[in-house]
Amino acid sequence: MSAIRADYFGSRAFGTITGLSSMVVMFGMMGGPLIAGVLADRTGSYEVGFRLLAALAAVGSIFFALARKPRNTRREASPTFRTFPQESSAPAQPALERVTPKRM
Repeated sequence: MSAIRADYFGSRAFGTITGLSSMVVMFGMMGGPLIAGVLADRTGSYEVGFRLLAALAAVGSIFFALARKPRNTRREASPTFRTFPQESSAPAQPALERVTPKRM
């Protein structure tokens, strides 16, 4: 998941995305046993609670599988290489100049 976060959102937003998703995971880790325990107390079996938690995990897996890479207009607007036309009349390949990304 960490590699997917880095690929989808870049290194700039990696900490923010990781922090927010860690909060969601933390609530699931706290709530899952509570839900299973309450349902076990009410029904006399952990089966209902475990089935409910498995269904929630399945829904999360489906959303994870359907996730698409977000558009990154900033990356598209500043390419790594810029092309410059040559001044000769013969058709030639454009010269490439390495452009380093700006750090903020």
